[in-house]
Amino acid sequence: MFNFENNTLQKTQNFQEIFHKGLPEYLIDQCPGILLLNPAAGGLLKALKEPPKLKSGLIDGYALTILGRQLGLNAVVTGSLEDIRIIDELQGVLWAKDTQHLLQVFIRVEVFDTRTATKILDDTFDRQIEIDDLEYRMIQESEQIKLPELNETLNRLLTDVGESICDAIRDQPWDGFITEIDSDRYVIPSGTEVGLEPGDILEVFDGSRIMEGVGGQHFFIPGLKIGEIEIVAITEDRLEAKLVSGEDIQKGSTVRRK
Repeated sequence: MFNFENNTLQKTQNFQEIFHKGLPEYLIDQCPGILLLNPAAGGLLKALKEPPKLKSGLIDGYALTILGRQLGLNAVVTGSLEDIRIIDELQGVLWAKDTQHLLQVFIRVEVFDTRTATKILDDTFDRQIEIDDLEYRMIQESEQIKLPELNETLNRLLTDVGESICDAIRDQPWDGFITEIDSDRYVIPSGTEVGLEPGDILEVFDGSRIMEGVGGQHFFIPGLKIGEIEIVAITEDRLEAKLVSGEDIQKGSTVRRK
């Protein structure tokens, strides 16, 4: 999971604090059966703190999923605070009309599937909150928004975001990726934490086909089955396997339980 970035001109530290802490907690509580990794844990995860981007400024899904595969991830979540805008609306009738100030918050979330480098979720979530005249003037005069109502709104958005992420990833089958070949051993950065055991047979699929899409994006095209391997050594997050059948198995090949 990446840091949720603030892409607005408004400074609101609460946004990142709420999402960095609250979103993992929500997914653990409300989306059973998934495992989460946080970039703050260190190591290679630090590379995920800033998503790789194309010259256009868009996230490079292909480069992103390459990093995700090295960590044994099946999906990578990215997010950003895209906009905080003030809307003035006239309410009432004729002689009793009054101006209502609304603060609208927009958060974008993308979830990338590491098997294909495609998006399984790309959505923008927004909510409005009413603010009074004093709060309105404070926001106009300050670069940083500090409102109790904003925290409440961000927490509600967090629930919306968490529910959509859960719906997108919980039914995804587990995929592993061969990231290293050492002599006659195939190394995969997944292990007992995903329910694997020594002796399990994994089917291997070709992962060498890549398609170029619009805007410089690239995608993996899932290939045919090319062999089987058997787990011979395993830890919580790493395994080694030997060849059972097939040939020309390369780094980048995809594996699934048989």
